[in-house]
Amino acid sequence: MFYLLNRPRAEAQSLAEAILAVKDRVKLCSQCFALTEDDPCAICTDERRDGTLFCVVAEAKDIYAIERTGAYRGRYHVLGGLISPMDGIGPAQLRVKELIERIASETRSR
Repeated sequence: MFYLLNRPRAEAQSLAEAILAVKDRVKLCSQCFALTEDDPCAICTDERRDGTLFCVVAEAKDIYAIERTGAYRGRYHVLGGLISPMDGIGPAQLRVKELIERIASETRSR
């Protein structure tokens, strides 16, 4: 906050506009639920990836950590969190159903 207060108003305005642009443009991929500007995302549409291999991750940010390694060439599925009975989060609150449907759909199309 103190940093922003010491910056010119124009910089704060530019930052605010950039934040709003991200909020307007970035959405969830309808297939894997990763963050993307394009739907489906670049990973889901990449024909070079192994469509029979799924890495299930808790959050979209986990994809970027794995991608930085360059070692994984399959697809992803973002659950949207972790099971936490203490917090009332079970499979119904996560995208488990969508994962099962997606795997079934991929299996049928092969």
